Amino acid sequence: MQRDTKDDINRRKVLKMVGASSLAVAGMPATTSAQEANISNGDINEILKTPPVQAILDELNHPELGTATQRTQNIGDKVINVTNISVSYGKLTYAETSGKAEAKFTFDPGAKDSPSKYQQLPEGSNPALLSDGKTTTFNRAATTSELNAIKKVTDVSDDAMVATGSNVNDFLIMEAVDGSMQERILTIDAEFNSLTDEVGTDVHLNKDNVTIEPRINASASCQTWAFRCLAAGGACGACSSTCASAPTGIGLIACISCIQAVCTAGEVACAAAIGKCL
Repeated sequence: MQRDTKDDINRRKVLKMVGASSLAVAGMPATTSAQEANISNGDINEILKTPPVQAILDELNHPELGTATQRTQNIGDKVINVTNISVSYGKLTYAETSGKAEAKFTFDPGAKDSPSKYQQLPEGSNPALLSDGKTTTFNRAATTSELNAIKKVTDVSDDAMVATGSNVNDFLIMEAVDGSMQERILTIDAEFNSLTDEVGTDVHLNKDNVTIEPRINASASCQTWAFRCLAAGGACGACSSTCASAPTGIGLIACISCIQAVCTAGEVACAAAIGKCL
């Protein structure tokens, strides 16, 4: 018997999705505008074949896909095309702008049918997978318990973005200071797994078992504008997990989209970041 290829599997999933597909444009702030966009069998099939989406689906062992929704998000003179596809334990998002594309997967709280690797994620951490097709990262925001523990060993502003994940050792603290974004890395002198461990519950901090150092980034124009976009999203902890890798280029589109949709800020800086980085 001939074995099904990934394309065969994806085509069957497309047929199931298209019958239930809908258009969704809601909750967009005044600083951006959202416009309806047609979605078709062919559009979804092409999206499923892109390297960023394939990388996410590979990581999740190709789950059954549900309904698809699509919208466009205008940021200054830039446009981000966003497609969301539901999964039983989360949401797959494909975002494209200026010829560049990324995929993001956000896990639903308490979902039990995700791959075993992702079944012990700390509650309240907004966990996400991000991929540009070449690199796939796991990131999550610090939980309330972790924020409280971190604040006992270092000063952290209330509007800071604090995240951890596969490309962070161990926590990244991002804060807006005088209109620019400053980053610090908090490293724990103890075993810590961001997929399963929660600081304050599984791992305890004190000033003797942590090291805090600034993370230095090159002053390239791309990173300058990426940081300005991030700085404009102050008081936006909801975007912490999405934005943790943004200054390195991974998740930048998703981060900008999140800041504009959730934080209602930074239109000029975020549009410039798209132009400089993508």
